[in-house]
Amino acid sequence: MFGVPLQDYASRGKVDHLIRFRERLDEHSRFLESQLAGLEALVRERGELDVVVPPADPDASGVAKEDV
Repeated sequence: MFGVPLQDYASRGKVDHLIRFRERLDEHSRFLESQLAGLEALVRERGELDVVVPPADPDASGVAKEDV
């Protein structure tokens, strides 16, 4: 099922592009998580936050683990 598209992508260098794109998305996600943690710490430090935000549930993302 996935063999032909993957062969086509590989022959045109698209697989490397997809891998690099995914790595950039992962990096950006980690950056945003650190920014959020910093903002939460600032707000908590000032006593303006009394809510704990739980981490996102990766299973609720709509992406099957097999797809990742």
